[in-house]
Parts: sequence; C-alpha cells; structure tokens
Amino acid sequence: MTNFEIVASSTGHSFGVYAAESGDAAIAAMLSDAGHKGPADDDVTATALVGRAAIAAAARLGLTLCKRADPTEGAREGLTADEAEAVAKEDPSLVYAV
Repeated sequence: MTNFEIVASSTGHSFGVYAAESGDAAIAAMLSDAGHKGPADDDVTATALVGRAAIAAAARLGLTLCKRADPTEGAREGLTADEAEAVAKEDPSLVYAV
C-alpha cells in the first residue's frame, strides 16, 4: 500500500492522506469517508507520497519520513527532511511518508 494525498487542484485544499493500492482507490476511500455518492470532481487528484512529494507533504502535514530498505542499508523511520533529501537525490523511490 502507498499513502496518497488527496487534493482539489483548483483550490489546493488537501482532503488528507489515504493508504490505498492506487490513486483512484485513495480518492474512492476519501469519498466514502465523506459520505459522497458518485464520482469525484475532475479537479480532485491523488499524489503518491514518495520521493520529493513525500518530503513536501511531511513538512505541510506533519507526517513522518521513512526510507525503504536497499542493498546497502535497512529501512529507517523518522528521517529529517535533510536526510530524506539526500536519500531522494540517489533514489526517490526509497523515501515515503506516513
């Protein structure tokens, strides 16, 4: 599962972070939580919180930055923004936010 931030692109309003298998599934979960029937508006987007998107969302939303395990180092939680930036510079897919 991946965490996605759901945002109305026309206003920049964040509806929160949802864990799902896809962006569409995350939007569906948000709509369900809100009791909304029918499809989302066209301007509602889901951004996977990976790499630099994770770092930016963590700063805005107070999320924890983490690193997936790689061949040279195990997984880590609680990275600083600077540590996450250094990892993302090498491989953005290793950085995520929870």
